[in-house]
This record gives sequence, structure tokens and C-alpha cells, in this order.
Amino acid sequence: MTFVFWQNMVSIHQVALLKHLAQDNMVLLVAAQAFEQIRNDSGWNMPDMGKVHIITSPSATEVNKLLKEHSDACHIFSGITAYPMVYSAFRKACRKKLRIFVYMEPYETEGFKGCFRLIYYRLLALRYGHCISAILATGETGVKAYEKAGFNSNRIYEWGYFTEAPARQMSLVRKNRKRKILFVGRLDHNKQVMSLIESFIRTCKDVAELSIVGTGPLKEQVEQSAEQHSSVKYLGVLPNQQLKELMKELDVLVLPSLYDGWGSVVNEALQAGLQVLCSDACGAATLIRAPFLGRVFSWKYPSDFESQLIQIAHNPPLTPEERANIVTWANTYISAQAACAYLARIIRHALGRENIIPVAPWKKEQ
Repeated sequence: MTFVFWQNMVSIHQVALLKHLAQDNMVLLVAAQAFEQIRNDSGWNMPDMGKVHIITSPSATEVNKLLKEHSDACHIFSGITAYPMVYSAFRKACRKKLRIFVYMEPYETEGFKGCFRLIYYRLLALRYGHCISAILATGETGVKAYEKAGFNSNRIYEWGYFTEAPARQMSLVRKNRKRKILFVGRLDHNKQVMSLIESFIRTCKDVAELSIVGTGPLKEQVEQSAEQHSSVKYLGVLPNQQLKELMKELDVLVLPSLYDGWGSVVNEALQAGLQVLCSDACGAATLIRAPFLGRVFSWKYPSDFESQLIQIAHNPPLTPEERANIVTWANTYISAQAACAYLARIIRHALGRENIIPVAPWKKEQ
């Protein structure tokens, strides 16, 4: 089978899926740009794409040629209107009545702006819904958002992002018995990094250590907190491979975002054997479905975050057996192999070749 992925840039969050898919299929990645500077600033380098054929900055003529030459392919678009090149190709694919699949992250629904977003997506559903074979909506919040917007619920499938697992597991050598907690992300209000630091200092500094990785507008405040409290460490920006190595020495990832379309760092943490504490506003919260994987809290209840942080921080460090159980779960349910098998079932169902509605692997009985 041939797959054509249409993206604004080479997405680090889809590398694992595309590389594995390309082992047995023809996979083309058409991107408006090769890589985004913000990814370099966050410690990412241009990823190895394996057998994936990459086409960047295509002209309108080249887009038309690709659609014509691959009229029997599955065309998978990152969003609908978010990126000019992707949107242009999407409209042309609709006119040609090709097999169209769309990645969709949930839109924010709160407040006055949220009402306008809902109206906007309802208009998109009316205009393009009949052209789309399947919507790959990230997380349960994504599924609910696009059902509410009026897209055909029978064509909406819960989806996610998938990352490559570490090559090997390192044995833990611990100098103390404190729990080691990690935050990775942009240092801004949305990620709630200062709420994490303040709650940690108030309730957990004597029983745990907190490492902060990232950069952003709140960098100076984070640095000041680290200077004032020995249990808080600011590590700046780390190359992704170095971050993965660091994860193997820690116990818990905390992602307290007010909003996150997914949060691929959750995948990386689980694959490295960490537990996760994240907000229910993160798409990846759908992965935390058992206590051994971690906890999910809600910002709708002011005390919930601190309460959950206290409980997860006051536990002893993970044992090798506990880490191994998390890694085994991740390898089974959120690996590139699991994602590709799930995508194949989605395609068969969406095209009417299979009657059984596919269930996301991480939602199966465990």
C-alpha cells in the first residue's frame, strides 16, 4: 500500500510511525519545510526517516503531480486549514475524491473564543466531512471535540503520537532514596511549570528531587527557584537523546499543562519506564489507564494537582520490576508496531473492508 503524509514540516512526533510503516509500504512525506527552528531550540535534530521518501517545499505543479501519480494511495493530512500547503493539497484531494485521512488535535473549547472555534469546525464538517474517510483524533478529548463539531462519529477514531523507544534500558544506580521527578517542556504559563515548582517546594522538597528541562519566557523564574532550593535543578535544553538517557534514571514525569494537543513526552517517559502525572487537558492523558502507569488530575478542581503530586512524590523510587512493567506495557500498546497495526485496522474499517470497529490498543483490557 502507498501512504502520502502531508505535513507543515518533518514532524518529530510521527517519525516512529512513518519509519515502521515504510518497512512494508511505500511512504511519502510531503512537507512545506524540512524542520522548524523551534525544534532545534528544544534539543531536537533532523530525525532519521529510514525508508521514507521526503519531499519538501513542493510547488503547486508538484502537488498536482503527486496527487495524480498516487490517486490510489491513502493521503493523510495534518489538520485541514492550519497550513497553506497542506490545505491546498487537501482541497485538491477532495475534488479528486481520493482516500483522505486527517490528523486532528482537539481545539480549545473554553470561553468566548472556544464558541467561535466550535462554529468554525462545524462549518468545516459541513464543507468537507463527506470527503474524509477517517479522522484520527488525538486522545479522548479529540474524539469528543470532533463529534461535537458534527463530523460523522463513525469516521472518528482515537489516535495519538508515537515515539521511538530507547535502544536499551540502563540499570539504576541510586545515591539516595528520594523520588526523582522530571518536567520537560516549554517554560510558559500554559505548561504550568511555576505551579509545579511552587507546589513541589511547598509539599515535596524534603522527599523528592525535581529536574526541569526546557526553555521559554519563564526561564529566569525557574532559574531563581533552582538557585534558592537545592531540591530543584534546572538543566536547560537537552538534546533529545540525552533526555532519553536521563529519563532512565528518574521516576516520574509531570506534565501539568492547561492544554496540550497530545504531549509526546508522555510516550517517551513511559517507554523509559517512568510513571506519569499529567492533567486531563493533555491528549496523552488517555494513556494513563492503570495506577502502575501514574495518575491524571484536573485543573477544574484547584487542590487536585497538589494532592496528586504529594501522593506520587511521597512514594519510594521505582523498583527495576516496576520500571520493567511500564516498559513492557509501552512496548505492547504504544509502540510504532502497535500504532501501525491499529492504523491498518482503521483503514480497513474506514474503507468498508472490515465490520469490527477498531479500538485503540492502549484502551484494550489489560
